Amino acid sequence: EHHITWHRVINPPWTAIHNCAGTVNSAAFMGSPAETVLLDGATADKEFVNIDSLNTPQFGWRICYVFREKAIKSGGNVYGWNHAYRSLPADDPGWSKLVDQASEGLYRTSDFTPLFQFAATT
Repeated sequence: EHHITWHRVINPPWTAIHNCAGTVNSAAFMGSPAETVLLDGATADKEFVNIDSLNTPQFGWRICYVFREKAIKSGGNVYGWNHAYRSLPADDPGWSKLVDQASEGLYRTSDFTPLFQFAATT
């Protein structure tokens, strides 16, 4: 389990947080191969940033992301959240990617880059 905290965020990427929660990384992320890091969730707390020229306190957010890593190394490969070990057939056991009828993995994949970018202001 990895916790990454981002302090004093003025415009948090709320949409990215909602879209990425419960998904796995679609590409390498912080040194971990694709589909091995799951965004388990995030917490957001108000945080003091500074006092402006009118003596008004300014606040931002402290965002804490919770990531879970599952990187199973076997036979020179790395398997992650969308893989399961199968013991059958007995002559060819190994790791298989779990997919549904639409060939989608058990966990949807997402680009985690937007989690660390300020949201656009409107």
